[in-house]
Amino acid sequence: MRNKVLLPLVLSSIILAFGLTPPAPVAGTWSVPVPTADNCGGTHLAPSTSDVALGALNWLEGQALPMIVAGGYHTVGLRADGSVVAEGLNNWGQCDVGNWANITQVAAGSLHTVGLESDGTVAAAGDTYDYGQCNVGDWDDITQVAAGNFHTVGLESDGTVVAAGLDIELAKWNLGSAAVYLTVSSNTGGQVTGPGEGTFACYLGRLLPLVAKPQNGYRFVKWTGDVDTIARIDSARTNIIMDGDYSVAAEFEKGSPINWPIIGGVIGAVIAAGLAIFFVRRMRTAWTEKRGLSKPVRKIRR
Repeated sequence: MRNKVLLPLVLSSIILAFGLTPPAPVAGTWSVPVPTADNCGGTHLAPSTSDVALGALNWLEGQALPMIVAGGYHTVGLRADGSVVAEGLNNWGQCDVGNWANITQVAAGSLHTVGLESDGTVAAAGDTYDYGQCNVGDWDDITQVAAGNFHTVGLESDGTVVAAGLDIELAKWNLGSAAVYLTVSSNTGGQVTGPGEGTFACYLGRLLPLVAKPQNGYRFVKWTGDVDTIARIDSARTNIIMDGDYSVAAEFEKGSPINWPIIGGVIGAVIAAGLAIFFVRRMRTAWTEKRGLSKPVRKIRR
């Protein structure tokens, strides 16, 4: 009976030592985190426009960040391929966005929808008769858009703000340069694959991924240069916060990289073997005791 109890323990210990792979997550309807925001503060309720702004700034220029925004009576969605969909009240044509393409950001007002195109121009659909909030056809060099109830605002790359509709005095603002630059390089033995090597423009405060890949026979050592805002300078996969113009380099040296999966497997095998030996000895001891085969203790004569 005791052997039947010990045998499952031996098998369980071996399985646990090598580790169990958890099941892969089941794909749902959404495969990309989607920020939401209310750009107009109308009857649709959602988080603030700043949520969308932060999400949009943490995306490579010229690429679409999937997102959802809510207007007064309609909802707008931006797909990863740059196309746009809209549902809801369409009395003023605010949902007529089916032919939009190469859009990188969207915003929604009470009765209009705005889309930032990858070339820095702006598209708009909806009510343009009362306040002129859709009169954005001559805008260019725009890096970000937002929509109020009855006005539209655009941020140019030099920090200047332009507006259409109500409150167009906002166009007199100048927020200073909106762009900062990251210069990335590497020494012999590898390369930087994220975001790449060269000079990249991005928004101030943006979180950028850094990925270094060593060549065969080399290993990653650390990041050098302007590393104060890098999360981990000793990690080949990390992030940098762009609080200014920075220059970083990936340093490599000869030597094979540490293969943690293999090391983990060896440790697991050693643990499993030790547990197996332990339980086998316990089983053997129990077996010999049950049959009375253990050697009798000699009495010491005096």
